[in-house]
Amino acid sequence: DRAQEEVLAGPLTRLSDRTPTDPSDLRGLWAHARRRGYAVCDGFVDARATGIAVPVPGRNARPVAAIGVVVPADEARPMELVPALLAAARGIGRALSTPASPG
Repeated sequence: DRAQEEVLAGPLTRLSDRTPTDPSDLRGLWAHARRRGYAVCDGFVDARATGIAVPVPGRNARPVAAIGVVVPADEARPMELVPALLAAARGIGRALSTPASPG
C-alpha cells in the first residue's frame, strides 16, 4: 500500500520503549491487524496507555476511516472493547455511505 510505504520511508519516531520503528515489524503489525480486524497498541505511545482501533468500512467494505480508544494500560481489556468499537464503526460506515438528503 502506497500510504504505508510513505510512512515507512519517513523518519519513524520512538515515543516509548515499546514504539515499533522497524519497517519490517510495522508491516507485520499492520498485516496482523488487517487479518484480525482490529489493532491493539500496548504502550506504543506511552507505557501507561493501550490503544485499540478498528476500521470504519465504506460502501465497498474498504476502510474509509478508523475509530479507537486509549485506556490506561493497567485497566486495559482490549477484547472487551473490540465488539463495541466494531459495532460503532459499522454504524459510522453506514452513515457515511448513506447519501445526504437534499436541503
